[in-house]
Amino acid sequence: MDERSLREEVARISRMVYERGLTSASGGNASARLSEREFIIKPSGFSMGDVKGEDLVVVDMRGELLRGAHRPSSEARMHAAIYGALPEAGGVIHAHPPAALAFAVAMVPLKPVTEQSEWYLGEVPVIPRIRFGTEELAKAVGEVARSKAAELKAHGIGILLGGHGAVAIGKSLREAFFSMELIEETARAILGAAALGRAPR
Repeated sequence: MDERSLREEVARISRMVYERGLTSASGGNASARLSEREFIIKPSGFSMGDVKGEDLVVVDMRGELLRGAHRPSSEARMHAAIYGALPEAGGVIHAHPPAALAFAVAMVPLKPVTEQSEWYLGEVPVIPRIRFGTEELAKAVGEVARSKAAELKAHGIGILLGGHGAVAIGKSLREAFFSMELIEETARAILGAAALGRAPR
């Protein structure tokens, strides 16, 4: 996919994340690998609900701006760490899905309680609360991503950020989006089962 087409894909899926209620306000970001040395990402301060292809920026594998009129997302270094850890990763989404956010706040990992979550996602670990946008967060997420590299070959990867939100990684941005949807669906299923007095163990 050329740069223009990939920009439109990132913008389109960003809007889908917002429209599905997986993030709000200007929270969250999406990116797609453009080459071994570059990726496209949402700029800082833009809502995922109305970002356009021309608004996006191209950054290097340190998260530094290469092309674009806006400042890269504060989480660009986290995305860069993921791409550096996972050469097969083609897309990354960070969002604040409400049910999954409850697990992130409570520091509880998500178990694969449905057949779909077991087959396509696996367990979603939670990392300690680390301030957003920091090198420390980028490093922690990159290390977890690297430890789950084998899983990316079979399905998507999910990571909960303590007190913050969720990250979904796929071989493509579309796969990352499916993983983010599944993270939220799994969280809702667990909370629903708990409300019925049948919380999975």
